Amino acid sequence: MDTSPVIHRVVLHALAIALIGVAVAQDGGFDAHRLHPAAIDGDLRDPLLAVRPGALAQGDAFGSLLLDYARAPLVRVLESEVGSSDPVVESVVDHLTVANLSAGAAIHERVRLDAHVPLALLSVDETSTVQPPAIGDLRLSALGLALAPQPGRPGLGVSGHLDLPTGVTGRFLGKGGVAGGLRVASTVELQTVTLTADAGVQLDPVSSLDNLVASDRFVAAAAVGWLATDEVGLTLEAITEPVLRPATMPGTGVPVEVVLSARARASSGAFIVGGVAGGITDGAGVPAYRAFLGGGWGRVTEGRLVDIDELGSLRILDECPGELEVVNGWLDDDGCADELGTLSVRATRRGLPAAVQATIKGPEGPLERLIPKSGLALDAAPGTRWAFAVADGCLRGEGEAIALEGGRAVTLDLQLAEAGTVRVEVVDPAGQPVPEALVAWESTEPTCVPDEVQSVDGRGVLVVGLGLGAHQMLVSAPGYAASRSRIVTRPGDELSRQVILRPSAVRLTGTAIEISDKVLFGTGNAVISAESDGLLADVAAVINAHPAVGRIEVAGHTDSRGSDSLNLELSQRRAEAVREFLIAHGVDGSRLIATGYGETSPLETNRTAEGRDANRRVEFVLIDESRP
Repeated sequence: MDTSPVIHRVVLHALAIALIGVAVAQDGGFDAHRLHPAAIDGDLRDPLLAVRPGALAQGDAFGSLLLDYARAPLVRVLESEVGSSDPVVESVVDHLTVANLSAGAAIHERVRLDAHVPLALLSVDETSTVQPPAIGDLRLSALGLALAPQPGRPGLGVSGHLDLPTGVTGRFLGKGGVAGGLRVASTVELQTVTLTADAGVQLDPVSSLDNLVASDRFVAAAAVGWLATDEVGLTLEAITEPVLRPATMPGTGVPVEVVLSARARASSGAFIVGGVAGGITDGAGVPAYRAFLGGGWGRVTEGRLVDIDELGSLRILDECPGELEVVNGWLDDDGCADELGTLSVRATRRGLPAAVQATIKGPEGPLERLIPKSGLALDAAPGTRWAFAVADGCLRGEGEAIALEGGRAVTLDLQLAEAGTVRVEVVDPAGQPVPEALVAWESTEPTCVPDEVQSVDGRGVLVVGLGLGAHQMLVSAPGYAASRSRIVTRPGDELSRQVILRPSAVRLTGTAIEISDKVLFGTGNAVISAESDGLLADVAAVINAHPAVGRIEVAGHTDSRGSDSLNLELSQRRAEAVREFLIAHGVDGSRLIATGYGETSPLETNRTAEGRDANRRVEFVLIDESRP
């Protein structure tokens, strides 16, 4: 029977493993560089640290202290006692308590450097003697980010480390020589879950303890991290590091350890981490159990921006690493999703907004666009030149602008494209000028005539330019009946029109359309007398000539003869009859409101025939009190 002892359990994740037993004191079963990223940078999504190809931001840094306790991390398995099938196990190292000090910084959005040193605060040797504190091997590591993780796309990174022999080998705290390793890792980030796996090799000096030989090892790990809240994350991880040589003795097979940890981070950057671990195999490198607790501080850029542009397409200093470069002719080498300058284009006619079709010539050629009254916003690379031309109906306008980085406003002042001119002379029947006359225009193409009411001069004359086409000219003056005539303008025309206004009983004031004659009806009914047709036709002409007066109340009144209800009904029917007459003569019905007041608003006494005659009347009141 072979009575030689066998090393049965050795801590799995030491930072400096020379002998299998050296791993015990080196990290007490906890690799802060790989197992618990929150202890390094406070990122709650990271289930694996240095080898996880997560987001980096230049200037981010961390510092942490983690206490790790391992029970029986290194034992010796002896021959079974007589009559028993269970082997005899005695501890070589027990109650190992290690303080892991770590620090690091991202020197680039794709490169991160870390340093880690373990300090064994307490351990008990095989003679049950408590050992004094001692330092372990120093580890220097670097992570290179080849591909940052994005939604639907995994990240890829490479991690390398160098272990320097600063530990005490007699206490299993050092390898006794330079060691190192290399790993490749990939990660996938979901909404609140992160999946990470890595694999690589650890190159160590060949050493032995009793009949167990330690040498180069294969290292692999897989983890799932869950972001429970914005401040708290959980991680479940499985790790294995078998020696790259056949296992020949019991207890030296493939070691597998499972770790459960929780992490919390404050907005200030402070964080804490804690957890437990245990082996699910008896392979060398698995302690009986262990627990850890620690914390630190880390500066983590909000949003963990990473350079997501294609490698080699940008200069090294990417000003916007979290954005894709937009190639649009403006700052195409800064790595930013540039927001182009905005050209705010609007068209006005006599200071008022207008909606017109325009031809816009930019860097990509001409295009036809509608400029609405609210204006048109165009994305424009700063420094580009733009030209605008409007030829909509009889309106013309043009302009040019060079786009600016902060945006620019462009206003196109529209003018009437005159096909010809007309000289209008307004006189009374005696041939005398009417200097108070107003001229309004209507056309099937409104942009071809002036859109404002115009006044003649002291001689009763107005010279105006008109666009191409057939138009209506409406001339009115206080005390005169309005006159409507048709004018056709052709290219190059110089026309002359004399308008004779006849006196009228209709006059427009600031509050009403006053009539000096009465609107007559049949006795006791709402039938308009024929002799009032001319008067009401003049009222209709005045209303049509002055659209700015807005709504008009057609008010019907009666005298006091008859009952109140009959008078109210009669006045309402008469007001509605006048309204229908005006509509039939071209007045927009929406501008007319018919109201009967009966005998409630007399002008004179109803005791005399003259008073009752004055009280029977129709009035035209400007509801909106617009000025003519």
